[in-house]
Amino acid sequence: MSIENPTQKIVETNLSERLRGDMVLRIDRNRACLSRLKEIFDKGDFENLSEQDLVKLGRINDSMSQAANLIEESSNLLGEVVEK
Repeated sequence: MSIENPTQKIVETNLSERLRGDMVLRIDRNRACLSRLKEIFDKGDFENLSEQDLVKLGRINDSMSQAANLIEESSNLLGEVVEK
């Protein structure tokens, strides 16, 4: 039977909420971009990607990289809290 550290619990909860909120924002921002790109892929119109579509692809890639970094950062912080 382990005794929970209240400070650890608060930190874990705050990190979890922050991560969830950031992910929801990224998903919402990318939804329109993904919808437009799905239209292009459904038509098979890869040769006619506009500059705007390429920018959207870049934004999605950046957002996914940021999300991965945020997940790694949160995991590291949680690991530090658990170690203490």
